[in-house]
Amino acid sequence: MNFAICAACEFMTGPCTLGNGNACVMAPYFPSTEPEKFDRVNKVFGVVNVYKILSRLEEPWQHQYAANALCYEAEARIHDPIHGYLGVLPKTLDNISQLDTLDLRNNSLSGFVPPGLKKLNERFQFENNTDLWGLDFPSLRACSAFDDMNIELKQPRGETDTDKSTLLDISNSIAAKWL
Repeated sequence: MNFAICAACEFMTGPCTLGNGNACVMAPYFPSTEPEKFDRVNKVFGVVNVYKILSRLEEPWQHQYAANALCYEAEARIHDPIHGYLGVLPKTLDNISQLDTLDLRNNSLSGFVPPGLKKLNERFQFENNTDLWGLDFPSLRACSAFDDMNIELKQPRGETDTDKSTLLDISNSIAAKWL
């Protein structure tokens, strides 16, 4: 990247050392196009401290992480002068707690069906289950042009006679309770 002058050197009203063959430590992270970013960091940490922190790091990726962390901490300190970036933690934990409570409420309500809808749902299931308790509803079968296909689709693959007898036992026990 080519930087004409960085925000730090512009702030100190000196020439940016990037153009003199020496690499300016702050130029890649505080470009002159984002002076407000450097202003926040400067207000909280000061130019000398930021320069010391960045110049002590060896790897370029460490510089990027340090510059991002300084920007984040400065922003947080400006918004919350007492707690700084740690002030975000209680708010975040409170939000997580509220979301957990909301999730529990949603889960408890997911099984709730209003009484009118429950009756409608039972009626719909009864009318659409033409094999219920061995009864046959010819009027419903006549409505379906794909009767044979529906019968095949209702039976899962690998179904055995044991599965059918278990299902029949369950349906008979339900029928005994209802009748």
